[in-house]
Amino acid sequence: MTRFVLAAFERLQARSWVALSLGVALEAAVTTAIGTSGVKRVRGIGGESAVLVALFGALLGGPLIGCAMALAGWAVFFPLVADDRPASVVALPVWLVTTYVVGRVSEALVEAQQTLVRRELDNRAAHALRTPVATIHGMVQALRVHDLPPAEREKVLGLIESETGGLLQSDVLASQQDS
Repeated sequence: MTRFVLAAFERLQARSWVALSLGVALEAAVTTAIGTSGVKRVRGIGGESAVLVALFGALLGGPLIGCAMALAGWAVFFPLVADDRPASVVALPVWLVTTYVVGRVSEALVEAQQTLVRRELDNRAAHALRTPVATIHGMVQALRVHDLPPAEREKVLGLIESETGGLLQSDVLASQQDS
């Protein structure tokens, strides 16, 4: 489940313009709805809702998306919900710092997941190569050490050719040629 969630975060963070557009629109809609209704009289609901939406955006889209959403939310919050009260100016840096930190943590989790996936692929590749290379190495040593009859020598050379052919056609080496 965690991999699925982190993969979704990675896809959203890779499409930052989509996340930014949707996030800013959502932020403006939520804060405007709160600011133009009677709900704003409930202490803190406008600011808490706006920063919560920005934090969610930071979690999904990264720190810049979260900060842009916080800024958009605050720009609507300040005139509509806070009624331009100067004390509400303090909310902006708090929202920006909080969303930036949450966004950085989200990016760090995605990067850690990518590193883990790369390591798993590297380990599989090393395992896939180790066995045929060890077999080839042993056959070459057998050819050097033992004076094999021609039929046996051809059999060992055929095995070496088969192992190297299999390596050259393996997924591990084919994926390296595509990169």
